[in-house]
Amino acid sequence: MNTIHYEIKGSGPAMVLLHGFMESLEIWYPFLPSLCKDFSVVMIDLPGHGKSLNPEKDHSLEFIADKIKEILDKEGIKKCTMIGHSMGGYVALAFAKAYSQSLNGIALFHSHPDEDTENARKNRERTINIVKNDKAGFIREFIPSLYAEKNKQRLKPQIDRQKEIAKQMDAEGIVAALQGMKERKASVDFIQSTQLPVLFIVGKQDSRIQLKRMQELIMMPAHAEALILDGVGHMGFHEAEFACVTTLHTFAQKCFGV
Repeated sequence: MNTIHYEIKGSGPAMVLLHGFMESLEIWYPFLPSLCKDFSVVMIDLPGHGKSLNPEKDHSLEFIADKIKEILDKEGIKKCTMIGHSMGGYVALAFAKAYSQSLNGIALFHSHPDEDTENARKNRERTINIVKNDKAGFIREFIPSLYAEKNKQRLKPQIDRQKEIAKQMDAEGIVAALQGMKERKASVDFIQSTQLPVLFIVGKQDSRIQLKRMQELIMMPAHAEALILDGVGHMGFHEAEFACVTTLHTFAQKCFGV
């Protein structure tokens, strides 16, 4: 039985899009009119998210990366540009470390290569306990906190839809994702040594990522590009849709040399 749900739209070189924590591949739908003109867009529901089943035992990012490789092999995709939002960026980095020959570029979309600090790990544990006891309450508070304050009213329909997507997840799937993120290893050494082009998309008002640290990370790869967005939090695909899709489209074209 296929436990991982995915969709492919468009035609041309492959772009693989990985959503973030408590999201689904649906977040990428607004990008399709632009991206499908030039690319085969592979959108994947990460384990426990969307229509993909929960991981039975292994919730590690490496496990997820292996599942993505299985999809690419099944579809005959030898090379792709991979874009990961938030947790999806962590998965993209795990994939890049294991299967760099399958990539021609990687985009960290409100994501980064650092591992959790000790304090962040403790916060993940607290969050796991909250989810086990009050999943609905956690979702209600968590989703709006990802947006810049000035965007919350304007994007209320999108926020409400994201809450609905998250509510459809089992608590076990949310906990597995939190556990995988808590246990992930740093990828800073990879970022420093890779010859792959790396795109960073950063929101200045992102409450989950320190802007100063992102500026340091942007300087590390041999080939780095960055889109730094003012008035944007952690959800640029809604908060600055046009700027983000245009940047991703251009980046992938350069990665494929078109």
